Amino acid sequence: MRGLRRTATAAVITVMVASAAAVVSAPGAAAQQDRYSDVTGGVHKPAIDALGGTGLFDGTLCDDGRFCPTDPIKRSTMAVWLIRALTDADPPSVQDSRFADVPAGQWWVGHVELIAQLGITAGCGTNPLRYCPERPVTRAEMATFLTQTFNLGPGQPAGFADVDDGSSHAASINAIAAAGITAGCSTNPLRYCPERPVTRAEMATFLASAFVPT
Repeated sequence: MRGLRRTATAAVITVMVASAAAVVSAPGAAAQQDRYSDVTGGVHKPAIDALGGTGLFDGTLCDDGRFCPTDPIKRSTMAVWLIRALTDADPPSVQDSRFADVPAGQWWVGHVELIAQLGITAGCGTNPLRYCPERPVTRAEMATFLTQTFNLGPGQPAGFADVDDGSSHAASINAIAAAGITAGCSTNPLRYCPERPVTRAEMATFLASAFVPT
């Protein structure tokens, strides 16, 4: 299952991102071009609009249909986006989870269970086994989620001054850097900001980049 949808839709995502970027940069672009009322411009708009057009964000928007681009992405939402990036359909409904802190009956339980089955996550803690569904995803965790989801190959050390080579996420951070998914968070010195929460807008761009790595 892993990687099937990525292969099938990478070209489509590339075209959609390019088209969205052209609209953003066009003089006098009309307001009706905006897919979400709170995403009217900025570097992340092309990825948000492109992925939104695939239905990837369905059910994970704000209550009033906004995208909430500056909000941190929760681990529960991450599970949904990752599974939809891999497959063309949501998993079957699941009532109970292996994780003690995943509420029974939530519509996204099946997504959390599937990323666990696929080895994308082992949760956030043990005794009891937990997933921390409401916790924001850090940039370090994001790197591991993407590396596991898209089977990214190892990369040479990227040289981020704030990434400890002994960190459990270091190899994944190097992998997404090698794939061109990230260039870090700042320069002089080159940094990655591993503990900083990932915003929903940033995650859209990371995902779009993962579909078509350089």
